Amino acid sequence: DRAALAGYRVALFDATNDFQVPAVIAVALHRGEPATAPGAFVAAGSHHHPRAAIRSAVAEVVTNVVNAVHRHR
Repeated sequence: DRAALAGYRVALFDATNDFQVPAVIAVALHRGEPATAPGAFVAAGSHHHPRAAIRSAVAEVVTNVVNAVHRHR
């Protein structure tokens, strides 16, 4: 898991609303001591297939984590 290797833990939250289109919020929090990279990232994904919504949110938040880690090295 690329986020874990960078020191982040990813949590997923169900954000589905009244329209019943599956939506997911992904939050990546830094787990260690204060880092030079940001402490948290948030991304979201939605799709009529729940797994696709999860994949979208996770892909976006992990991409943000990896890019930030590379920028702050």
